[in-house]
Amino acid sequence: MKDNYGDNWGPATNELGFLLKNYGNSANAFLEALKLGYFSSYTGWQIETYIEEILNWQLQCLEKKFGAFFKFFPPGFSEIDIVPPKTIKNFHNHKITPDFLRNIFFSLEIASKLKMLTKKAPILEIGSGYGGLARCLKTIFPDQKIWLVDTKEALCFANFYLKKTLPNSSIYFCDDEKKEIKLDDFDFVLIPAEKRKILKSKNFSLAINIFSLGEMPNSFINEYFSLLQDESETENLFLLNSILHPVTPETIIS
Repeated sequence: MKDNYGDNWGPATNELGFLLKNYGNSANAFLEALKLGYFSSYTGWQIETYIEEILNWQLQCLEKKFGAFFKFFPPGFSEIDIVPPKTIKNFHNHKITPDFLRNIFFSLEIASKLKMLTKKAPILEIGSGYGGLARCLKTIFPDQKIWLVDTKEALCFANFYLKKTLPNSSIYFCDDEKKEIKLDDFDFVLIPAEKRKILKSKNFSLAINIFSLGEMPNSFINEYFSLLQDESETENLFLLNSILHPVTPETIIS
């Protein structure tokens, strides 16, 4: 187990690595990871009535705040089919899941605050999971470069997802090979947490972390804040790390 990832993501990294070893970086591995509830508060629960309730609540929140929110995205903008079947529904010619709507909400919230990013520097997402939010942001800001930081195993799933959903985008996965690579040339740069020192002295138009700082060891949290405050130039910061009650089929949604 990678103990340096902490109690949450040490065991998780082992399990994700097992899926990748058995299925390869494939649709089957991606589907199994979501079924186990990784990267999500919702997909571990395969109960259609619960999913329906969550989706209705999310749609109400999105429409109340952003109106006809799909107007901000291309026609037919949808989740891919490679997700647990019981979590996916049709909504006005869009395939939606709770995770898909969650990432749409956060991307629109970010866009509404920033309007247009004032720097050409990349967006940095720390704890990016399978890339759902990165996909939405890239769709809203098509010229923006996005750097993702997570465990190497999680980034394998992000690599798969982004290639499936944005096939014309260029992606560079920072590996162990010593190459002279100009990272700014790529739409997405995937950086394993062990290689996070690459981020030092870089400029970012926006840094994001949603829900995962609380899952990291304190040493990681300290290092990331030191990076953002002292060792790089970060123009904007979007954080969402609150303590929540578990989201389960018994949760009362109001």
